[in-house]
Amino acid sequence: MKITDNNFTQTPLRIAQGDNIGSSYKGLAGTTVAKYPSMEFYSRPWNSDVAYHAQLQIRPPSIGIFVILVKMVALPHTADSSHYPQVGLKDYQQEFVESYQVKVKSR
Repeated sequence: MKITDNNFTQTPLRIAQGDNIGSSYKGLAGTTVAKYPSMEFYSRPWNSDVAYHAQLQIRPPSIGIFVILVKMVALPHTADSSHYPQVGLKDYQQEFVESYQVKVKSR
């Protein structure tokens, strides 16, 4: 994964497969082992008048269906409204995610 653009205020956190990472919306109070690489973007404080964005270049290792999981978690996590989505598929962190599929073809 290569970050081509973002306007978050903190340096993105790259998570490698096998890293210990927070779980179940508990931060590091509950941890699990990362099953795949991922990227976390932060802005603290999160300004209400700013639209934050990130643009990534991702090169999947093989052709076929590539799945991208996206979620938003506000900290501190004080209620269900602190995350999006609030229902559906959960990732290995036991947190809800939106799933997007991309068909990867050979050149």
